[in-house]
Amino acid sequence: MPAASAATSEPPPRPGVSPLLLGVDIGGTSVRAQVSDLAGTRLGAGRAGGGNPNAVGMDTAVANIRTALEAALHGVDPTAVAVAVVGAAGFGDQHDPGPAFLAMWAALGLRVDATMVSDPLVAFAAGTDEGSGTVVVSGTGAAAVGIVDLRPDLVADGNGWLLGDDGSGYWVGREAVRHTVRPLRGIPDDALSLAVTTHLLGRPGTRYEVVRDLYAGSPIRLTTLTRVVVGAAESGDPDARRILDDAAALLERSTAAVRGPGLETPVVLSGGMFASAYLLESVSGRLRKHWPGAPVRRATNGAGGAAWLAALALDPAAPTALHAALTRD
Repeated sequence: MPAASAATSEPPPRPGVSPLLLGVDIGGTSVRAQVSDLAGTRLGAGRAGGGNPNAVGMDTAVANIRTALEAALHGVDPTAVAVAVVGAAGFGDQHDPGPAFLAMWAALGLRVDATMVSDPLVAFAAGTDEGSGTVVVSGTGAAAVGIVDLRPDLVADGNGWLLGDDGSGYWVGREAVRHTVRPLRGIPDDALSLAVTTHLLGRPGTRYEVVRDLYAGSPIRLTTLTRVVVGAAESGDPDARRILDDAAALLERSTAAVRGPGLETPVVLSGGMFASAYLLESVSGRLRKHWPGAPVRRATNGAGGAAWLAALALDPAAPTALHAALTRD
C-alpha cells in the first residue's frame, strides 16, 4: 500500500503508549473514520457528509473528512496512531491527496503518514479477511473490482454518472425518471410515477415539469430518488422491482467482466444500495448462480476495512478475530 506524502514521516513508538489504528473510508455520500487498538477495541468513531471531491468539491470534501476525523479522535492521543489507512474516492493521484488534505491532517495532530488506497480495496477488506476475490460496489456510483493479494486488479465501470455507474443509485434514479416520462397522455398516474413526481415537485405533475425541474439542478440529485424506488420495491411495486432487477443484471455483468468462471474466492457487496433487501437478494442470487462455489458477503463498515489494512501493515499475520472486531458495524 503506497503511502501518501505528508508533513512528517511515521513517528517512532513511544514507551508506554499502545499503538493505535486509524481507518478512514471516504465516499461520495459519507465519510466514516474509526480509531481502534490492536485488540480490536473501538476507541472512537466519526461520520460526516460526502468526501469525494468530484461530487462535492475539494473544500467541502476536506471539511467533511475533518469532521469525521475529529469525532473519531475525540479523547484519543493522535500521536499514538501508528498506522492510518484512508480509502479515498475521487482524489485522483492517491500518492498525493493534495495540500488541503495534508494541511488538515497535520492540523489534527496526526504525526503518521496517511496511507491512501482505493475505496474498493477498503470495501473488500471490510467484507473478508482473505486477500483475493471481487468487490461489487453500488452506492452513489457503481463498479466491480478484482482484488489480488490485497491490490486492485481488473476494474469494470466506476466511470462516474456521465460515462457509466451502471446499477448505481444514480442509475436507479435516472431509470425511475425515464419510467415517469415515458410516452403517455396526461399526468403519469401509476404508483411509481406518482411517487417520483411528488418527490421532485411536491405534487403530481406532467412529464415536461419533471424534465424541466431536473435539468435546472445538479445531475447527482437523481440519487435522491433511490429511496423512492427502494420503498416502492419493498412494497411490491412491479415497476420499481423491474428497475432494481435490471440494476442487479448490470452489476452481475460488471462482475463477470473482472471475474473468471468457476472462481471460489469471495465476492463482497458494498455500498448504500445494498441496504435494499430486494436489491441485495437479487444481486446475491445472480452471483450465487453464476459462481456457486463462492461466498457472497456484504460489507457495511468501510472504516473497519481500512483499519484491518492498517493492522496488516503492522502484522501481516493478524488474526481473523481481529478482522471481525474491527469490521463490525
